[in-house]
Amino acid sequence: MQHMQKRLLHSLGVDDRPHGLSVADVEGGTDTFEWMAKIGRQLRDEDGADTIIMGRAGMARYRIPREDTLGLPVIKPTQAAASIAIGTLAVAAR
Repeated sequence: MQHMQKRLLHSLGVDDRPHGLSVADVEGGTDTFEWMAKIGRQLRDEDGADTIIMGRAGMARYRIPREDTLGLPVIKPTQAAASIAIGTLAVAAR
């Protein structure tokens, strides 16, 4: 099943480049941002990414600095979903 999902995502232009960081690394690592920036540069320069989607829950604080460093939009799915929900509720309340 996982192989089929990867093939489907790849056919849509979505590629995965694991960062190899543990939850402890993300939460307390001193080199976390630089490591994430390195992976982001690889995605942008080697894979041709025009948008980065972050997957781990503890990475939200790195979104804006990562956008600034890479010059690309960086999406945090949880934040995006919350924004959509807030917008939906605002429209429904009218």
